[in-house]
Amino acid sequence: MQENMKEYLTEKEAREKRLEVYTEKIQEKVLSRSSETIRQLVEERHRQKMT
Repeated sequence: MQENMKEYLTEKEAREKRLEVYTEKIQEKVLSRSSETIRQLVEERHRQKMT
């Protein structure tokens, strides 16, 4: 029983770490896309001489 609990906790920690990495990668992608979109919008405003 003790061995099962230890294995369960080990697997739980591994799942949590994978989820953290996955979440971090998603946040990086969203930030990158948001930054690119903002850059394009600012560029377009400059082209239209709005700013």
